[in-house]
Amino acid sequence: MLPCAQVIKDINSYLKKLEKNMSVTVTSENLSSLISDDVALITYCNERKQQLSASPSQSFFRVYALLIVEDEKKELSIIEGTNTEPDYIGGSICAERAALSNPLARGKTVRKVIITADAAQPITPGPLCREFLTAQVAPDVQIVMAGTTGENIVSVPLGYISLTIYFDLSFAT
Repeated sequence: MLPCAQVIKDINSYLKKLEKNMSVTVTSENLSSLISDDVALITYCNERKQQLSASPSQSFFRVYALLIVEDEKKELSIIEGTNTEPDYIGGSICAERAALSNPLARGKTVRKVIITADAAQPITPGPLCREFLTAQVAPDVQIVMAGTTGENIVSVPLGYISLTIYFDLSFAT
């Protein structure tokens, strides 16, 4: 069995190899300039989603969420999450909740949420995810959504999504 430090080192090495093949790399150094570039952020998210080993076992539908968060020193960083579905669907977690539940997110303020999915059109967070986001994220935070191609990008405040039961994105096409 490998010591924990070696496992972390191996994971970081693997992630660096993956990022070399990406057209957009998000780092703490370039994040402040990328925060307003929705196209670059969606491209990054779609590329990261494509690197996932497999689709979830229940829905066969991958969702990838990226949170841009700010700490008390006003430094920006990213938190990533993907949907995970064990054999029992009741034990599933969505990408947005996975990211928000990450210990690295605690004590930080979410400044932007980016969501991509295995869908032709953008999808909004589902009811449970909206409830979770609404409890932890300010209503004016932009939620940026896109489908697999990244061509149709929709950006709306969380408060707008939270007020709607079914969010019709047809206005964006």
